[in-house]
Amino acid sequence: YDASSPATVEGIEHWYHQLKDQVARFVVVACKSDSGSSAVKDGESLASARGLTHLVTSSRTGAGVSEMLAECARKALRGSAGKTQEPLPVPEQELQQPQPALPFSSSSSSQQLCFFRE
Repeated sequence: YDASSPATVEGIEHWYHQLKDQVARFVVVACKSDSGSSAVKDGESLASARGLTHLVTSSRTGAGVSEMLAECARKALRGSAGKTQEPLPVPEQELQQPQPALPFSSSSSSQQLCFFRE
């Protein structure tokens, strides 16, 4: 969801209810955090109420992107019956280095969703 737009948090609830019986794991990701964070508290609250992981990212600055990708990989690699495989380590220096902006417009209104199914 867009961290600067409280209206986009409603989309999380919609997709959660549409997919909760079909998708094994969810990660709620606030994007565009560099544009403002007026919706982050609402996103955190919704994720917490559902027992979901909540992360904040910015593709413009790269903040939180490596952590988000690592968390999604961990969730994707989680074994059946809730057993977790050893998480893949992310080198500390990669987490601390700013990442280059992705080659697409930050003004795009498209939503990107990533779901994992067992």
